Amino acid sequence: MKEALFQMLTGAIGTLGFVMIAHIRTKHLAVASLGGFLGWMLFLPGYLMTQSVFLPNLFAAMAVYTWSEIMARTRKAPVTVFLVPGILPLLPGSFLYYTMQALMAEEMALFNHFATTTVAVTLGISCGIVGASVLFSYFIKTIARLKLAKTARNKRKTK
Repeated sequence: MKEALFQMLTGAIGTLGFVMIAHIRTKHLAVASLGGFLGWMLFLPGYLMTQSVFLPNLFAAMAVYTWSEIMARTRKAPVTVFLVPGILPLLPGSFLYYTMQALMAEEMALFNHFATTTVAVTLGISCGIVGASVLFSYFIKTIARLKLAKTARNKRKTK
């Protein structure tokens, strides 16, 4: 439990470092860093239960995207201000490094293993973002249609 909490905190601290280097506005520093914490907090239990990287990354990316949309709307900032830092701890940096290292050492079995893992992580993140984006836009459009229908009903009642 302590190790998991430590990993989540270091994910948030690493995200804070990225946010500072990327010159995100000061008023968004803490919230953008919280995205890294959220992403890793959702990924880690899924990974520990399944020992798979695709589904935990998919669900973590979906949650981070949804959270980023909500933060962008409440804080009046672009979604990417919160999305990019949020998915940062999920990125397959070590897997990509080991993939290239195995390729250079001509260890094809190891290369295949790490390349497959790298692709699975990347697909999980990208499918999660796209899936959440589609669902979120559908949700927003449905709410807008309901508001429009309610307004039309109110206008008919007043006539």
